[in-house]
Amino acid sequence: MMLKPRFLGLLLTALAPFVTHAERFLNEPFDYADGATTSVAPGLWINHSGVAEQSSIESGAAFITGAEAEDINRTFSPTGISTGQLFASFDLTLTGLPSSGGAYFFHFKDTGTGAASTFLGRVFARTTGAAADKYRLAISFGTTATVPIEKDLDLNAAYKVVLRLDFGATNATLWINPATETTTSDRAVSTDTAGFGVGISQIGLRQATGIGNIRLDNLLVGTRFADVAEGGNAALNPPVLSTLPTQRTAAGVATPALTLTVADGETPVGDLVLTGVSGNETLVPSANIAFGGSGSDRTVTVRPAVGQQGIARIALTVRDTDGNSSSRSFDLIVGEPSLSGLADLVTLPGNPTNLVVQVKDTENDALTVTATASNTELLTAVAVAGSGNTRTIRVTPSDSATGASRVEVVVTDGFNSITNSFNVTVAKTLGVILNEPFDYPDGTLLNLTGLWIPHSGTNDGPVTVNGGKAQLITTNREDINITYNSPTVRIADGVILYARVDVNFVSAPTSANGSYFAHYLGTAGGSFRGRIFAGRRDLPAGQFQIGLANNSATASVWHPTVLTTGEPVTILVRYNVSTGISTLWVNPSNETSPSVTGTDSPFPNDMVSFALRQDTGFGSLDVDAIKIGTAYSDVLTPVVLVDYSLAASLSPDGSARFTFPASALTSGFVLQASSSPTSGWTAGPAVTTEGANAILVVPASAATQFYRLNRP
Repeated sequence: MMLKPRFLGLLLTALAPFVTHAERFLNEPFDYADGATTSVAPGLWINHSGVAEQSSIESGAAFITGAEAEDINRTFSPTGISTGQLFASFDLTLTGLPSSGGAYFFHFKDTGTGAASTFLGRVFARTTGAAADKYRLAISFGTTATVPIEKDLDLNAAYKVVLRLDFGATNATLWINPATETTTSDRAVSTDTAGFGVGISQIGLRQATGIGNIRLDNLLVGTRFADVAEGGNAALNPPVLSTLPTQRTAAGVATPALTLTVADGETPVGDLVLTGVSGNETLVPSANIAFGGSGSDRTVTVRPAVGQQGIARIALTVRDTDGNSSSRSFDLIVGEPSLSGLADLVTLPGNPTNLVVQVKDTENDALTVTATASNTELLTAVAVAGSGNTRTIRVTPSDSATGASRVEVVVTDGFNSITNSFNVTVAKTLGVILNEPFDYPDGTLLNLTGLWIPHSGTNDGPVTVNGGKAQLITTNREDINITYNSPTVRIADGVILYARVDVNFVSAPTSANGSYFAHYLGTAGGSFRGRIFAGRRDLPAGQFQIGLANNSATASVWHPTVLTTGEPVTILVRYNVSTGISTLWVNPSNETSPSVTGTDSPFPNDMVSFALRQDTGFGSLDVDAIKIGTAYSDVLTPVVLVDYSLAASLSPDGSARFTFPASALTSGFVLQASSSPTSGWTAGPAVTTEGANAILVVPASAATQFYRLNRP
């Protein structure tokens, strides 16, 4: 959960990044505090469609994802450009793959203030034509003629993307890492003969299903290639200065030496000059901003004034010998309190639940903690009790309603505030809503029952049943789903789904990150949730792990259990329909067994069915049974684990007497012996029973042995 700082004293003037050449319309380094883009950059970035405040800033870059649906824009020209040429560039990193067809995530926009009628220079991300675990970019000038760059790109790798609109030729050119404007490699050109005579005044960032997960940084807009990229007139290019995220320190304590990188196309790096200005001279005098390092590797240290707390916006500027300059800014928060221990809660109607959290302030300021529910009809009361570092948040749900609510927690020390939140799900139980044992005659699954239906892929290599097991084959492409024996499970219902899938891998995954082979399926197209993956990871051939994603087409987390082929495996995936968060178990004994929870962005959707998928990457496997319910006990019988202790005593004759509860034997525990405390354990001597205890007496003449009580 991300901590979002709030401040009692707001800094109303921000030092915006700048360069000295007027031909550049926009220099956007996204060096804002983490949070919703339209909130942390008010008046600059605005929503023009979709769900407000979903697009976000994370660690000094714009983050957009196919799991969300907000579209935002920023104006760079008050009147609009409709003649000549217009250029843009940005640094692009994809951390999650787009879908096959993908979607566009970046575009120029007309002068309209609402939903745009004209988008030009749409940049697409997609996997069509790319190798496994790779993606490609494509460009469209207007609404037609989408042209791809035939270059496979890697996840988590940064690329410089340059875009040119030519209004006279009515075309758009897209480059990846171009050396100059005449570069023809890794380039695509899209022409729309209809042409457009509108004024282009805004840059748009779009979130839509299919784009993957995208980090976009260092956005530039100008009228020449040299305004946005190296390779033009070097004397016109400003120097480069790396970004810094928000920094935190205690009152009166200097930051550590923060690492900076500077560069320039023609000025030696040793001649680049750094300066700093504070937006709050009382808290941080500008004289307390000190630089160190040499060459391209520089540092900055910021020391707040003694006895002061709050926030200061620190603007750093680098200048080259041609008179060009660029600036970056970051927030320094001094004396911020801390909050820990937040966790999502699940409860039942009318059942009050407590959450104990820890708060702290380095300066020992008095802390005020408040909590507010977003859904007051569901949570009729939220109260905070306690003092000092430990506080208790008590949530009281309605006696009759089910669903989910966010609870926002604010901690204030009189100077700074921090805000975090957690989910409370008031659960609705439906019992078992799907039981599929695959007890059909051998044949094609779609032909054996009307319950399973296709939803994607092709009919080449359908899913078959053989020996009472559904077979998923790595060379086949048919994807199918089966509807629950219940009405559609709505986001508002507060239902938590548990899907048990019994599998046995015939062949192991050959790809490190594999692919997904099963998932929950929602009412909207492409609404795949709780995806189950199998991948080799970095294990030897024949071994693999099971992965999970809330929503993404690539696994965001992997269960640590290492599996091999021919081994029966029970997989359990819990999906909270209200929050969109998934949790995965492999061979669990109960709900407290080791599990992993998806870390990719959740995107709740109404759920209707469960799906099986065939694709390359995850090997081939047999699915023996699928069972879905709304509680763990609906799909698996919890094993109640009891800790038994083995007691030892020494008798006067030198013999040793070992005692443990006899009930351990009926629970599957065995007394084991070994000559080594670390290996070679075997079933020990037979024990006798005396009342409620099991007894083993070892004579003094016996060889040295180690004993333990173990449940194999």
